Amino acid sequence: MPFDVLELALLKAISDEKQDFYFVQVGANDGLMNGSLNPLIRKYGLRGCLVEPMPAVFNMLKHNYRDQPQLDFRNVMIGERDGDAPIHRLKRDDPVPYEFFHGLARQDTDYSHKRAKSAGLENYIDTVHCRMVTFESLMADLPVCHVSMLYVGTEGTDKIVDAAFGADVFPPIINYEWTEMPLERRCNLKMRLLDHGYRFIDVGADTVCLRVEK
Repeated sequence: MPFDVLELALLKAISDEKQDFYFVQVGANDGLMNGSLNPLIRKYGLRGCLVEPMPAVFNMLKHNYRDQPQLDFRNVMIGERDGDAPIHRLKRDDPVPYEFFHGLARQDTDYSHKRAKSAGLENYIDTVHCRMVTFESLMADLPVCHVSMLYVGTEGTDKIVDAAFGADVFPPIINYEWTEMPLERRCNLKMRLLDHGYRFIDVGADTVCLRVEK
């Protein structure tokens, strides 16, 4: 059985930064669904901010982490401006398998409808308007100036990472899910990571990136 690469990286970062360690998780969902960070948050009492744009899911997220007082929560999505933006998703009370909620909440209406139609769920797509902020605005609203780890589990991973870099945020650890990205965008993202001093390894559906000190 393989060892947990992300946990190994976290242990080093926690040892180096101690009480200054702080993570940002973008696309936290409800904290349970496909939330591989959940066990690590609980095991090490990680301090950080969980970002989830959809209000109903955000309320579930806060409830599921109600016993973790060291966490911060932001009910926003990361984008190119401050304002509002639509997200197309399935409603939680729709009579569809639970796993269909993963990866279907997107700003891209064409993608959402095509993917839903391929599974016979086109009649269940709904649109919700969410608050959108830039990465700079998110950072200005956090209780820290330094991010130790950026954990991305939402659509447009490459855009989220680019937004962080554009805000001069270069976390020692970046973990992102790559399965929803086309091959060309995955390659381009890795080239940008290389340009900013990162090395990486694909682990299952995730890519774990570490920044190498020069």
